Amino acid sequence: EDSEKTNYYYPDFKESDCSSRIGEKGEFQVIPLVSLPGAGNTWVRFLIEQATGFLTGSIYKDGHLYQHLKGEFLDPMEGESVVSKSHNIRHFRTLYGESKLFNYTKQNTISSHLKLKGCIHLIRNPRDAIRAEFTRRNSHSHTNNWVDFNHLTKNQKLAWQEVSNRASRIFPGAHADIHDCCQDYHLILYENLKKGLDELISEMEKLVDYLNSKNKIEI
Repeated sequence: EDSEKTNYYYPDFKESDCSSRIGEKGEFQVIPLVSLPGAGNTWVRFLIEQATGFLTGSIYKDGHLYQHLKGEFLDPMEGESVVSKSHNIRHFRTLYGESKLFNYTKQNTISSHLKLKGCIHLIRNPRDAIRAEFTRRNSHSHTNNWVDFNHLTKNQKLAWQEVSNRASRIFPGAHADIHDCCQDYHLILYENLKKGLDELISEMEKLVDYLNSKNKIEI
């Protein structure tokens, strides 16, 4: 469809190889894509790149992901990536300095006019997210989806306990921080993306609309 009428970026698949490009410095707002580990962040980054034509970034600099997501090493503060992956919104404060992104009052709350302009919040059923993160750690892969949970070794059982306990501790706070650090946020439910093609397209259209509303240009 005509992109000027829809405000969505639809590449010409007859001529395009579906590749994504880096933005100009300062082209995009700093918009974190926040989720717990195992919630589908890597897959959603791929979807965003295909939907917008721009690279996504990350605060983790994962060499394995760089093989497929070429914005992995972009500095989120430079505004060259349309979103930047994080598993905790406050990691931005730790890595890039409180003064650059956040300004706290005496009550340790963030001044409303200095909050991040927008955030994308990806949520997955916590049980499935924890199992996916455990699988990633054991397979050392972001795409390997198989671990036999009925026949775990002793070390795997100990690792499972560690991963699940940690996730249960950080889950409530990680989601509460979104409200504290962002002016507003766009919520994505991982399960909605998996319902079918129509639902996937609908969710991505809403997401691109949100990104359009937060940036100076339409993507």
